[in-house]
Amino acid sequence: MFNESLRNPSSILSAEKNSITSFYRTQWRGIDGAPKTLGLIVGFPNMGKKTGISVMFMKEYLANYNHNRMEVDYAYRINFDEHKVLLGLKFIGGNTNLSLQNLHTPVGNITDDAVLVGLNNNSWYYNFGVGTRYQFNDFIFDVALLNISTKAKSYKSNLFPQELEFNSGLRYDYTLNSTFSVLPSLTYVTNGNIHKINVNVNVEIHDVFLTGISYRSFDSVSMLLGYKLLDDYAFYYSYDVGINKIGAVGVSGGSHEITLKYYYNITKKMKKIKTNRNVRFL
Repeated sequence: MFNESLRNPSSILSAEKNSITSFYRTQWRGIDGAPKTLGLIVGFPNMGKKTGISVMFMKEYLANYNHNRMEVDYAYRINFDEHKVLLGLKFIGGNTNLSLQNLHTPVGNITDDAVLVGLNNNSWYYNFGVGTRYQFNDFIFDVALLNISTKAKSYKSNLFPQELEFNSGLRYDYTLNSTFSVLPSLTYVTNGNIHKINVNVNVEIHDVFLTGISYRSFDSVSMLLGYKLLDDYAFYYSYDVGINKIGAVGVSGGSHEITLKYYYNITKKMKKIKTNRNVRFL
């Protein structure tokens, strides 16, 4: 919920202000080599009257695997009275690195195994995606397709292929009264083989505090907390309890994610008009 542009490039135009977002996620606490992800997103939803752009940098660690990724999103807004249609285009590029030279197994170091060492991989990849969002008052409907080019795999090998991914979602922001707002949402993600359904129910209090719960099918249950300060700063925290096989084993301490946002507007300075003073108007 906090970084919608990751799954739909058109969503960047839903923001009212420019923003800088940083996030850090650590998964499966207590397991050596567990995934860690950190990223930075700079969004400009007001580049023009109807256009916006966003740039994301992300780095991911998983044991001896490193992943660097960059995404550039461009979006265009079409207005039909109270109805809005947002169209987005996503450009994706990145680098993956797998090193097995320092990997230890129960039988020792595998540095001398020519076959396994030959799997060392440092490669680049590229891809693109498209997305659209329909907005009417407090109702939002999303559809996006990511990693469209099936040929755009890593340049050197197919160890890390980019799989075609379909995303769709529904959201409705319901205001109960001047104090409480309920924000339910439903998303569906699939690559053709794996299907995921996410159900989220969040509650906003005085437009300042946010709390909620999220369920990811056969994977995790998450608790969410958020706080906005002075309309310019926001802090979000989520904790995931795994209900998958890793969570069932009981060796994982769950997953933590922290998101920090800073909102700002760029004001155009008006050029000072030079005037010639005339004694007749003094």
